[in-house]
Amino acid sequence: MKKLIEQFWSICLLRTAPQDLPASVTLTALTVILYMATSFMMAAPQLPLGSSALAAFIDTLLMSSMSYIMLWARMMPDRWRQTLTALAGSGTLLGAIAIPLVYWEAQAGGSSQAALMPQMLLLAMLLWNLAVIAHVLRHALSIAMVLGALLSTFYLYISIRIIRTLFFAVS
Repeated sequence: MKKLIEQFWSICLLRTAPQDLPASVTLTALTVILYMATSFMMAAPQLPLGSSALAAFIDTLLMSSMSYIMLWARMMPDRWRQTLTALAGSGTLLGAIAIPLVYWEAQAGGSSQAALMPQMLLLAMLLWNLAVIAHVLRHALSIAMVLGALLSTFYLYISIRIIRTLFFAVS
């Protein structure tokens, strides 16, 4: 288990690629479940529990389906399991780092001066997450890092828009 966590951390540091992970159904399922749990914990301070669970499910479904569609479009669907494992595993680690920041920001009260520090740290985490997703996509799709960055930005934008539309719509 320690070796796997080290591999995911190495992906977060942009040192290893998804193809360095085992192509295991069990590992993919485990990382997806952990990713969904992390996503749930990140949504919990902002949403009721039922909505948090649904938002986590939709977030995970978007990650899974969008990564498959990208690989399918490049005629590389056989790379999906390792790509999804890399995205879910690295997302879980980065999410675990971000969870205390999300709760700190919620406790500080979103728009107050006290919330500025956790908001800045969350922005840094978002940028790091974008870089990691770009790194994974670059390897999975065999493309340049710049294109990976554009795709990761597009993926994150779509995900955030869908989640905000469904759960944070302004009346």
